[in-house]
Amino acid sequence: IHSIIEDHSAHINIKYIAISSHYQNDETLQTLVKTKAREELYKKIKPDYDTYSSLEPFLHVMQFYDNKNITILRMHKPDYYDDNVTDIRPLIESVNQDRVAKSAFEVGRSGGAAYRIAVPLITKDNVCLGTLEYGIEPAYFYNELKKNIGINAQIVVKTEDIKHLKDKREFRHFKDYSIVNSEPVFEKINRQLILEKKYQIMDIDDKTYVVFNDINFKDSKGREVSKTILAKDITLLVQKYNESLYFIYIMNFLMLLAIYLLFRKYTNKTHALQNDLEELNSSLENQVAEQVENINRSHLLLATIFETTKDGIAIVDLDSTFKLTNGAYEKLTGYNKNELYQKTCLSLTPLEYVNKSKEVLNQVIEKGYYEGYEQSYFTKDGNSIDVIMDLILMPDKTTILLITTDITEKKENERELKKQEERFLQQSRMAQMGEMISMIAHQWRQPLGAISATSINLSMQLELEKFELEQEKGREECQAYFNHGLKDINRFVQNLTNTIDDFRNFYKPNKESDFLLLNEPLHKALGIIKSSLASDGIEIVEKYTSKNKINLYSNEIMQVILNILKNAQDNFKEKVTKNPKITITCRDSDDKVVLEICDNGGGITADILPKIFNPYFSTKSEKNGTGLGLHMCKTIVEEHHNGSLKIENREDGACFIILLNI
Repeated sequence: IHSIIEDHSAHINIKYIAISSHYQNDETLQTLVKTKAREELYKKIKPDYDTYSSLEPFLHVMQFYDNKNITILRMHKPDYYDDNVTDIRPLIESVNQDRVAKSAFEVGRSGGAAYRIAVPLITKDNVCLGTLEYGIEPAYFYNELKKNIGINAQIVVKTEDIKHLKDKREFRHFKDYSIVNSEPVFEKINRQLILEKKYQIMDIDDKTYVVFNDINFKDSKGREVSKTILAKDITLLVQKYNESLYFIYIMNFLMLLAIYLLFRKYTNKTHALQNDLEELNSSLENQVAEQVENINRSHLLLATIFETTKDGIAIVDLDSTFKLTNGAYEKLTGYNKNELYQKTCLSLTPLEYVNKSKEVLNQVIEKGYYEGYEQSYFTKDGNSIDVIMDLILMPDKTTILLITTDITEKKENERELKKQEERFLQQSRMAQMGEMISMIAHQWRQPLGAISATSINLSMQLELEKFELEQEKGREECQAYFNHGLKDINRFVQNLTNTIDDFRNFYKPNKESDFLLLNEPLHKALGIIKSSLASDGIEIVEKYTSKNKINLYSNEIMQVILNILKNAQDNFKEKVTKNPKITITCRDSDDKVVLEICDNGGGITADILPKIFNPYFSTKSEKNGTGLGLHMCKTIVEEHHNGSLKIENREDGACFIILLNI
């Protein structure tokens, strides 16, 4: 239990300290903190806070303090600020003084105990402006306990830490502690709970629970601030124990009864009894011999497994010196046993892993095991391999069992898959570039023609001397006419500029998702390609009824829509379809938003349909198709948006169906 909590504490420490590094070089944010411009600071941080909250449901608070421990901004309560937390929040005071990131469990003003990560805000001039704090609800750890080992949990805090809330909230008290929050399973457990006992076994209704309360959380000064009460349902275990106990009672009774009857029957037959005893003694000797033989066979079996397993197995001392290895370990490292016995595990470890490896060894000594530690190993030929290790402290407490597996091939495959995915994305983008340029040409054709016509018209007005420039009225009419024409030209130029901006924004990668209607990227995509479709005489029918906003990477969804529309356009051209038409439907269905893009281009043949989303598969000519477009569409929808993309033939054409979760 301690291991699970510490592992996840370390994980979120790394994550939120890494997130905070983004703000260290943000001079705008530092200015807002320094001047305590709360409204501007709230507006700047709000999108980040919403994203963090959606990705981490247990993010309880995110708040800023100045270097005197006074609250500047609480993101969850922006109207509550300017309070000094020195008396209740030693973590904030400690970080402001020491100017290093720290973490601890502390109780806040509302009485809730939370795991808090505090990071100092240091300017490039090495001035500490204050502290940025994140608070993680204890439920984050309790969920992991429940998921991994099926344990329920509740938290109790020091009553003295919430005495300021006694007039605002009611708490159940256990002497020095009070319950702040509790799961339903604890309603009856709390009636029998005695905090002075480290564990209790309770019968509640038709179930049996074992309850522990020896996990304590301390603040940054080492003061105990809360306890965690853990409850495990052991009903089935108790039932099996009782059944076994009952069976033992019955067998003992039958055995005693048999002995009694035998004693009565053979009281006067001493000689026969002696023979029976000798027979029993012989039988016992045979059983002992059989057990010894079984032990020898087990020992031989274990030795065979030790030497034939594909995993490298070794015994090392607490300084990681090899004491015993199997053949797989020799094959793994390239060293023979005698060479390995002169080395330590750390001597085979690259420098960048040494400190972490020492931490793992210390944790094994302290807790007894460590699972899934990944690092690199130097081999005898000077190369390195990737390995994953399980470490177990042996019962003698002086040696450690290492089970090591070579995962070099797996790691190389993962790296290659990642590179391949990046190549797919890049190739897909480059393949679309030419199509985008063609679309820009269509978009610009009309405004460029209008600019040309307007400029020719203005020139002709001058050449034909339409205005009496010698008279004031004529000059005013000329000025008004030219101003109107120039405004038209400016409007057309703005149209050209907006078109370029639309295409430029399309090629910007989405780093964060937006919560919006699917209609919005639909309209933007159609704005890019509609002119090109219209020039080919393609009719667009739009039916939008969806009212639900969903999380989208807008530019990626636009890429999917443009790919599907461009494929339909190319299909119309290849088949010379009469009266080409594309129908776009966007509607809500239960817990999903459904987007259907259907055409009347004759559909897709049965032999091609199953391969349509395969990478590098294309029905277009070699010059016009890369086979990446639809493959990337499926990747974007299903992997980036957790949705689904499929295609089917309907009536006189093909229909792409996209399902996205609300």
